[in-house]
Amino acid sequence: MPEQPKTRPAWLRETGLISVTLPEPPPAQKYRGGQGTSVEQDYEHALSDAALERLASAGVTLLRARFYSGFGLEFEKAETDRMRDFIPRAHSHGLKVAAAVQLGLAVPETLLLEEHECHNWLQVNADGQHPAAGTSTAGVRPCYNCEGFLRYIERVCGLAVDCGADLVHFDSVGYNAEPDTCRCPLCVAAFREFLRQQYGPQDDKTRAAGLARFGHNTFTHIRPPAGGTTDDAVLAPHEQEWMRFKAKTLSACVSRLSRAIARRNAECAVGADLPQGSGAVCETHWGFNYASLLPALDFVRFTRDTVAGIVSGPLESVLALKTAQAFGVAAETDAADDPELSPALHLALCRYGLGHFADAQPGVQRRYMDFYAAHKATLLGAHGVPSTGVYQDPASRAFGGAVDRVGGQSCQRRLLAVDWPFEPLFQNHLASLSRYRCVVVAGGEFLADDTAQALTQYVENGGGLVIADSPGPRDDWGRLRAKPALAALLGPEYPQPVQRQAGVGRVAYVPRDADANVFVAALRFAAGDGLAWSVEGGGGLMLSQAARAADGSLLLHLVRLDPASAPSPSCTLACERQPQQVLPLAPERNYAPVPFTFENGRVRFAPGDEMTQAGMPRYVLFHVTF
Repeated sequence: MPEQPKTRPAWLRETGLISVTLPEPPPAQKYRGGQGTSVEQDYEHALSDAALERLASAGVTLLRARFYSGFGLEFEKAETDRMRDFIPRAHSHGLKVAAAVQLGLAVPETLLLEEHECHNWLQVNADGQHPAAGTSTAGVRPCYNCEGFLRYIERVCGLAVDCGADLVHFDSVGYNAEPDTCRCPLCVAAFREFLRQQYGPQDDKTRAAGLARFGHNTFTHIRPPAGGTTDDAVLAPHEQEWMRFKAKTLSACVSRLSRAIARRNAECAVGADLPQGSGAVCETHWGFNYASLLPALDFVRFTRDTVAGIVSGPLESVLALKTAQAFGVAAETDAADDPELSPALHLALCRYGLGHFADAQPGVQRRYMDFYAAHKATLLGAHGVPSTGVYQDPASRAFGGAVDRVGGQSCQRRLLAVDWPFEPLFQNHLASLSRYRCVVVAGGEFLADDTAQALTQYVENGGGLVIADSPGPRDDWGRLRAKPALAALLGPEYPQPVQRQAGVGRVAYVPRDADANVFVAALRFAAGDGLAWSVEGGGGLMLSQAARAADGSLLLHLVRLDPASAPSPSCTLACERQPQQVLPLAPERNYAPVPFTFENGRVRFAPGDEMTQAGMPRYVLFHVTF
């Protein structure tokens, strides 16, 4: 994690991102295979002024172009020189450029010709082999703990900044799944030092921690475990610490490069590709920890990935964008195979722009481009209104059994199914729990003592807490407590369903197998009358998101997740004074203001006859002005 919060470049907040990815350079296409016979001519055309003019006139604002492919700077000099010419030409057309850099892929047969030590940069798996980089058949993973590799990539990033890149974007980030994670001598030594610093004999604190954790303080000969993916809870301390080590080293690598880029040019943004799917699997075996990675980034591109059984669809797109939103990071994601859902979700959940467009001459997407252009000032300046926070416990996600690892995501799916507004809540946000009227803890098998204390204090100070399934029977080391960490809040009725006062707050317990009605009743009790907004009648297929514009007006985004649904939502927004108008805005057409009522600090409205008779739009923005 960075030493201090990252300052977002001003252009990122002001541009309104609509991105297009340019083709890979010919050498990269040839290496992968399957390219056309006219690959060089096609690539030249993609970088031509005529192509740039077409993209700019279509409304595109950000181009993602390959800057470094892993072959080596000398081997790729012709391509980097081409980027040195291309980036200023793109700027002359009003386009920003993201320089894509392969962080997790190296091509030894060319890289060795210019960097003779690069064979020491490569990851080594449990079988002593160099693991392939993701789905690559020949490129291999470099080691994120190798100083030589890190200095080399710093040179690559510096060259991209010097060529005028507006954003340096890292591809192929992450480790492979076990047992293909790096076990080279550098990683083994770093893992031993990682353990020694926390549990070694150097002082009374670490000595006591080592005896409590491992029963000893000697890590000179410890080796990384050879574990794989299982549905069982991970209780062995060396397996848990290996998972933490992977997440720490990957985050440290990205943070170091991010700081180096910022020192070179503070207005150059930093982005990365991260997988869109089961975050628990990513954290457990691939080294991704969003709570430490996202604060180091300005931009994230969530990619669809089916590796290791990960299935990615519309709901995963929603959760990915909400995760980025929780950290204030610009994001784009592929919303399955639905061309209208993707821009609709970006309008609702990413105030930075419309995301990635595969085609610069879209049909339905053209409407969204025009709509965004017309309302860009209002949308860019808006800030999300706090809703129910769903706590993503890091130890439970990494070490818990199959149910606990995805507990937070399963809970968010349930909330979507009952039209309940929410946002993911990470350990970074525990100090600001008071901004939420209601917090949900789901899959909290391994709650740390300080986390349980923060949640207890939040309730006693007036917050509402829903504990779904597990109130912390184990600590974050996996040790079984005599009494669950949050059991004192639940009173003698636990483990039966509970709704009770605690201090000046409210707490409810919902067992894992409770039906939707019990779950909703617990949410309503915990939240009281304090929700900032609510939507009823969406039929479980309506995403809602409220925001406050820079001029003080309120925005309520509604997105139909299923195009075949026919919801008739009734909307409520908390506001300080009587609104003047509630105006529905949609890409399809203009609508007249809708009737509303205002009472007890809440404005209530529903889509008017004009809208419902023609069919609820896939996306609609209700603009409440005062």
